[in-house]
Amino acid sequence: MKAFFRGLVRFLLKFYWLVILVALASAAFSYPRMIHLFKTISTDPIDLLPQDYPSVQTLLKIRDKLKPKKSFGVVLESNDAEAIKRALYDLKARFEQRPEVGRALVTKPAYAFFDKHKLLYLELEDLKEIRDRVRRKIQQEKLGPLYISFDDEGDKELDFQDLEDKYKKRYGGDQTGSEFYVSPNGRIFAIYVESKKANLNMAEERAFQDEIRKIAEGVDLKSYAPDMKLYFGGSTRVMEYRALVHDLKVAGVISGFLIFLPLLVRFRRPQYVLLIFMPLAVGIPLGLAVASLWVPKLNVTTSFLFAILGGLGVETGIHIFSRYHERRSGGAGLAETLEEIYVSLGPAVLTAVASLAVTFLFMIFSDFRGFSEFGLISGIGLWTLFLVYFTFFPALLVFAEKVGLLKFGGRIREFEGKIRFSSGFVRLMLVLFSLITVFSLLAAPYL
Repeated sequence: MKAFFRGLVRFLLKFYWLVILVALASAAFSYPRMIHLFKTISTDPIDLLPQDYPSVQTLLKIRDKLKPKKSFGVVLESNDAEAIKRALYDLKARFEQRPEVGRALVTKPAYAFFDKHKLLYLELEDLKEIRDRVRRKIQQEKLGPLYISFDDEGDKELDFQDLEDKYKKRYGGDQTGSEFYVSPNGRIFAIYVESKKANLNMAEERAFQDEIRKIAEGVDLKSYAPDMKLYFGGSTRVMEYRALVHDLKVAGVISGFLIFLPLLVRFRRPQYVLLIFMPLAVGIPLGLAVASLWVPKLNVTTSFLFAILGGLGVETGIHIFSRYHERRSGGAGLAETLEEIYVSLGPAVLTAVASLAVTFLFMIFSDFRGFSEFGLISGIGLWTLFLVYFTFFPALLVFAEKVGLLKFGGRIREFEGKIRFSSGFVRLMLVLFSLITVFSLLAAPYL
């Protein structure tokens, strides 16, 4: 094994530039696949469930048969209802000029038909009640003063207000009789813009909504009514995606900073920390690209894995760079230092990475896809980062030393502060954490 590592070290010292170029080319090839994964993050709960479950298959079949088109709501508010209607029809004309728009609905589809035949949709008992009231009224008109009523209904005018109130309450309040999508107070109107293509993916749906928003915001609504306001009511899927992407950006910045800062305190020089980070920029895209062969898209569980892989993977870089700097500062040769990293440090790091990766990979046996895909991507990512840190990173260190980025004038100064705790404080902490442990074990069954 030592002969193999000696040969590997000789290869790295001679062809370090080739290793760096191959690693960077692999990363460049992997970045588009990684970007595609993040652009198609699914917030649909069905993507967390196993595809072979009968209930999931039934739902997928229903979705496939319906092939719903995506609609985007544009909402206008004003005290001038007529001005809103004019604005809605102008927006409708603008929207329908776009090739991606199927239709823009200002009024309810088939409203005239349902309004004309609305009496056909009454309950049978209510139709009988209407018939009885009409018959009583006819008898009353025929008999005149000779008509005798034995209940309280006879002397009343023919009125169906109670039935109208019943169906208004059931089907939409005071504006049930309006052909427009309008609020009960008559101040808010909506137009629904449908996509021409069915079953848009996330990227297409975002682009569709952005285009509709751009068109609507380009109209001077104040020219219709000074108090007119514009709102949008898009797909919750797009809203969830954008909120998730925002959280991913925040998590990426925070995790990167929290990893960078301790390393800067430890190694004291920013260029050292950047060198340790560079394999992450190669290994994480490469790992995600490999995982994409089995996992076509990320979900709400797996989308944060880049931060987790960064935190777990950088540990390997810390060990390698610390040993490298220590040996080089102590006067060891370049070949000797790299050989010691492979022979002495490599097995220990391999054991640590293997235990973590195997633990994650065991999750692939879970039926819940959120866990199984999480485990698969994590396991592949950890092994990829391990290989990158033991191939690309040594070559990068050789290159950095040759161009003068690494200089070894002395050892890295360690933290020299002295912190002392009294025996009483130590006993108190032991008791406290023992109580917390016992409480956690007792509370675990209720989680």
